[in-house]
Amino acid sequence: MFRSIFLIFLLACLAPLPAEELIVRPAPDFELPAHLGNGAKLSNTFTGQPVVLIVAAGPSARAFKKQVKLIEPLYRYFAARDVVFLAAFTKSSGRVNSDIPFVVLPSGNLVGNRYGISGGKHAVAIISPGRNLDAFTQNILSAEAVLSILDNNYARRKREILAKERAR
Repeated sequence: MFRSIFLIFLLACLAPLPAEELIVRPAPDFELPAHLGNGAKLSNTFTGQPVVLIVAAGPSARAFKKQVKLIEPLYRYFAARDVVFLAAFTKSSGRVNSDIPFVVLPSGNLVGNRYGISGGKHAVAIISPGRNLDAFTQNILSAEAVLSILDNNYARRKREILAKERAR
């Protein structure tokens, strides 16, 4: 399973693929904090926006801090693409010390379990605006790798929209 996830991630980083060659699956759904609305879930919130989900033991976990440090310098590029950042903490909760406006999920353990992460392990999931799980890794990603995956998503979405418009 790890090899197939790694292969999908590697292909996404190397070059945009035609939509028919992409392997997509729906991202596991989960509840969002109550301040985002009653019954807010990943599947019905942040419509049209890509999501970067970081699962970690807690806000002071070494891997989480390193991941945030790598993303912060390019945050304005993410903001220009309306990327939403979510944090799911599996062992300890707390505030994220960053300029990136993270939404901290109330049930980090449940979210971690939905993505197969437990025991304080680190993971990053990149979820498309269509709520497909486009990339998933238990490694720390550079901001450039995240941007590359998001750019491939935008290129694919643009092709899909153009194809629909031509079909009319």
